[in-house]
Amino acid sequence: MRAKLDIFEDRPWTKTAEDEPIVQAVSKAYQMVTGEEPIYDGVPGATDGTFLSAWADVPIVTIGAGKRMIPHQKDEWISVDDLCLIAKIYAVSAMEFLKGGD
Repeated sequence: MRAKLDIFEDRPWTKTAEDEPIVQAVSKAYQMVTGEEPIYDGVPGATDGTFLSAWADVPIVTIGAGKRMIPHQKDEWISVDDLCLIAKIYAVSAMEFLKGGD
């Protein structure tokens, strides 16, 4: 058997420190909207944020709606409730980030 592997894109893993302002803003927003503590455990796959982090040193937070193993599947979906929840988290995150913390 003979195999050939062409790597056409290389997205390195990312990690953003919990004390970064963007992480603090999203964390606070998540707590305010859900009433729960955020979970810091990463996600499978990659996002455009991977490029921002790796190539431009921009701190990122990967957060989105729905179940974490569903994205990029042929039958990808999210519930309307999850979409509304993440929209609230995004909006509050932006407000928290722009006001610069407490």
